[in-house]
Amino acid sequence: APERLQQAMTNTSSVSMQELPRTEINETQFGEALFVVDRIPAGALVLSFEFDPLHTHREPTRFSVQVGKDTHLDTPGALFQWLQHEEEPSLRADTGEKLEFYALRDMEAGELLSFNYNTTEWYMATPFTCGMTGIEVSGFSTLDLIKQRSLASEGLIVPHVYSLWREQKQAKDAARMATIVDAWKLDRARAADRKS
Repeated sequence: APERLQQAMTNTSSVSMQELPRTEINETQFGEALFVVDRIPAGALVLSFEFDPLHTHREPTRFSVQVGKDTHLDTPGALFQWLQHEEEPSLRADTGEKLEFYALRDMEAGELLSFNYNTTEWYMATPFTCGMTGIEVSGFSTLDLIKQRSLASEGLIVPHVYSLWREQKQAKDAARMATIVDAWKLDRARAADRKS
């Protein structure tokens, strides 16, 4: 019976693995990267990773992907570590109950798998300049408002980045209102002094 259970578990794992498209790591001019082996239709689940508590951290690392407001997944050897950054990526990330990557468009066999790191990272442990575009990649919080709005309108940012962005905006709005109130109080005090 234990052998049969082990075989059933192995088959279940094999079936689950077969549902995801095949990928391979190949050398590029920028180092090793992950590529799709077969054609993939738009919307397909390409990669899926559990939130392993042994490999989640409160701060980002060079190889982590942010999966929550203060949770960063850094699983050694996980395929997501070979996903490249691109401004026009082939994948979008989802950080619901797992870290998952979905095809944004139809992909041909042999295409590079990439996502925009600024869609998952609030700030990065190791910012860099994109070798293809020359654009600084350092996390969503460092982008200008136009780029932030663009990524949000395309539906590419994950929920925790959206929440952090909203919190940042509320804090800026509160600070701006406090400045306005302070200026108003100062004007009122000066007006009262002039009357005296």
